[in-house]
Amino acid sequence: MKKKKACSDPGAAMDPTGPETSHETVRTAKSDADSVSAATAGTTSHANNDVFQSAKAPSTRSSLVAPSIGLDARAASDADVVKLGSDVVTVSQPRPASGLAASCPVSLGHQVEECFPKKESAEPAPSRVPSTTLLSLKYKICHSPVKTIAFVAAAVTAALAIVFALSVRFRREEGRRTNDEPFCCPERARHLARYVDRSLEPCADFARYVCSSGFRRDADQRPFNEYVAVERDVILGTTLHSDEYARFLGDLFRSCLRTLEHPRLLADELALGLIGTTGLKQAMTAGEVLNFFLVVSLKFSINTLLTVRKIDGEHGKLSSIQLVPYDIRLNDSQLEFFDFGLDTIVDRFNGKLNTTASPAQVVSIDTQLRGQYPSELHPSKLPIDEIGRLLPSYSRDRWVKDMTHFGWPEVASVTELLVYGTVYVSTIFKTLLNTKNWPAAFAYLLAYTAAGAYSDFDVSPQKAPPSSASNACLRATVDNMPNAWQFTYARIFSSHEKNARVNATFHAVLSAVIADVEESTLSPDKISVARNVLLGAVLIPPPTHLVLPDTTGVFANADRFGLAYYSALDHEFQLTRALTLLGLPRGIDAQRPASMFGHRVIPSAAFYPFLDFDGPAATARIDNMAVMGTSFAQLLWTAVKKSFLNHSWGAEAFSKLSTCMSFPADGIKDDVTVADKATSVVSRPFDAVRLLSINSVLRAMQGLPQAADWHRPRPSWSDWNLSHAQFFYVRHVFFACFFSGESLTARLLMEDANAALAYVGDFAEAFSCTPDSPTMNKRACLV
Repeated sequence: MKKKKACSDPGAAMDPTGPETSHETVRTAKSDADSVSAATAGTTSHANNDVFQSAKAPSTRSSLVAPSIGLDARAASDADVVKLGSDVVTVSQPRPASGLAASCPVSLGHQVEECFPKKESAEPAPSRVPSTTLLSLKYKICHSPVKTIAFVAAAVTAALAIVFALSVRFRREEGRRTNDEPFCCPERARHLARYVDRSLEPCADFARYVCSSGFRRDADQRPFNEYVAVERDVILGTTLHSDEYARFLGDLFRSCLRTLEHPRLLADELALGLIGTTGLKQAMTAGEVLNFFLVVSLKFSINTLLTVRKIDGEHGKLSSIQLVPYDIRLNDSQLEFFDFGLDTIVDRFNGKLNTTASPAQVVSIDTQLRGQYPSELHPSKLPIDEIGRLLPSYSRDRWVKDMTHFGWPEVASVTELLVYGTVYVSTIFKTLLNTKNWPAAFAYLLAYTAAGAYSDFDVSPQKAPPSSASNACLRATVDNMPNAWQFTYARIFSSHEKNARVNATFHAVLSAVIADVEESTLSPDKISVARNVLLGAVLIPPPTHLVLPDTTGVFANADRFGLAYYSALDHEFQLTRALTLLGLPRGIDAQRPASMFGHRVIPSAAFYPFLDFDGPAATARIDNMAVMGTSFAQLLWTAVKKSFLNHSWGAEAFSKLSTCMSFPADGIKDDVTVADKATSVVSRPFDAVRLLSINSVLRAMQGLPQAADWHRPRPSWSDWNLSHAQFFYVRHVFFACFFSGESLTARLLMEDANAALAYVGDFAEAFSCTPDSPTMNKRACLV
């Protein structure tokens, strides 16, 4: 029979008796024996039926030494594993007949190498006691390939389990940290805080570490978490944090980011958010259901309820205004999500209200609405006098008074509105009322709202990678926010004190812009042109309250409800906003915080919700003067620039207004070398209007000490919710600092600036520098 290769007992070197199996002395800790027994329990040999045991010697807890075990010499054809209770594991192996002792190196946890024999030393082996726990395990492993494979498999499995457990724990901890903290990179926060906030030389360190390498894209190689960034910009960037809509928006958008790979869970969370944050009641009449949907639509709807278009009449006069109602039928992109998440939404709806609406009933309503009515609609005339029929508190006289107050006498003379789809809309609501199953009708409206919320991006992960899906989700969320702005819009201006602060900001900024013009190097006649534009500027505030139709009871007349809902419900804020923009050549500009038509400065609905007034209304402090004032200043400086462009000397005159900037109008700094131009983004034009606006607002804040609350922290990533110092700091960085890399665009520059902006708690040091500081050398007029 062919002999098997075996690892010799280390005790053979000490025993001169020859090829007989020698006794092995084993010393091991009880805990080690337990672990080895557990590790080798599955590979215990069953070849030898004789198990030898010997009496245990006493041991003490302090020494942690197991007793010595004596084994009778017996021949064994294969490796034997002897287990003595739970304390000791002993392996007895035959000695090689050749008299050679085998060496058995083992790499624990990874691989077991073969036992390579080596010549036995002529000198007697040293008298030493081996670590028998490892040796016993080592000899057992080396002797049997089957056991070797089993051991390796067990070790690898255990290692993978440990790695998996640690990774899951790390991810959970990371997720909690990201959710709990407003910023995703505290390491960078500490870095900048060290060199700016707590620096003994803040101006020098500001320029050295922030403008040079503090937040350059190549200075931090850690991956950028796009999901956190997008959620940060949308949720933390809004100041509707205490509003019901904002809580819903946060839940909705977080679910969008978390569940892109799990659309069904997304639908579940979305339905829960809609039901849980809107005050839904179990006992509702059909009219109350539609009224509730009206409220939901105003807060959570996807598109603007009314689209106002200008219709030119004879001689360019305004003859009428179109009001295009929102089509509540599902389009193709909404149908995909509607069909996918309908079961979940209806189940959640039923569970919340203990109803029995079925997906089939909802689908039936959807099919009826989509198949019964044409998609091409024609406008019908709605006389102004008829508004009083829809809104009892409204009249023709009220229309004229409102339009005149807003500075629109030409609109006040309009006698009728063109309303698209009046009959069509009312018929839809009549269909819903006549279903005799209001839970199904509401479930349809809920599913429709949910579907519309995600109609702008593909929820299937195989079709939309996370980055593009996240961006699409961001676009859809941001574009749809104006429908909730009306409530904050009205809430802010229902307070006379808050309204007075807005007016105080406007007049302070207006005075500062006028002072900047008068102190410029322009000639007196050019200063007079600018003064004529500025001195006539008047702030037109929005209405102080909203007028809603009477929707408290059951709607006996569905036609009347539909007409009121789409024709006049939104009048107080939506029509006002649209009228302010009718004279703009590019139409509606939702991103513009205010518009200036003639001498009238009319803030849009998109502007006011960001006025985050904290504390009691009687507080004299203007919390958001930096943001609010800069918006007003940009509008005023734009008006000055436009007035100059009507003259041949306009470009030269406006260039003189920008002399305080280190960069000329073309964006090239005078002392920039050729090498600098190759490595710095300074070749793009800078917006002189924005720079002049910043300068004017800084001047205005110096004249209003109650507004210069520089140190009050606002830990947010949005310009709309920053401290004054943070707001100006990010603009200073954006316009004054050099950035490495030719490929950086203005957008990427702003991302880098925001990265630095968010982490430093107080930026006032950057604006209290001495004249010889590096920041002053960058652009003195900004600091």
